[in-house]
Amino acid sequence: MANETCQPIENNCGCSSVTRETLIDLRLDIEEVDTVPTTVESFTKNKKIEFSCERCKTQGPFEKKLLVNHPPDVAVLHLKRFKNNGLIVKKMEKHRHASLYSMMLLRNFLFSEEIKYNLHVVIVLSGLPISSGHYHNFIHCASNKWYKFDDEKVDYVQEYLVLAEQT
Repeated sequence: MANETCQPIENNCGCSSVTRETLIDLRLDIEEVDTVPTTVESFTKNKKIEFSCERCKTQGPFEKKLLVNHPPDVAVLHLKRFKNNGLIVKKMEKHRHASLYSMMLLRNFLFSEEIKYNLHVVIVLSGLPISSGHYHNFIHCASNKWYKFDDEKVDYVQEYLVLAEQT
């Protein structure tokens, strides 16, 4: 469950808007950040938006903030690796180097308590152009054992191969 709040920046009308929704995943922009925790922090930071208050009719800049009320048992993070300007879709080639076994420690900026998540699956889109890419995934099945699933083919792979993927 997530709350999105909008508060006026330049006036003190006292109005605020709260939108509640259930999040299935967090869609994280990776263009200007280098680690997964920093992408989550960027996702939840205050953002300035133009907004029109229906109650007091104030038009102008408001501050928007995403707050996650209840941490999920399973966190699904979608790293947005494509940039779309309306004409061209471009794939951003960036490595996300992280510890595979304690990758996710979401701190107070997301929840009131620390929540630790372990990485179990990495899904990779390979190939260009985007419209004809191919998906394969890596699954962590046991201590230090990763498997690559590519259509009907399943192979044991070393951890360094998982880390070497463009994620």
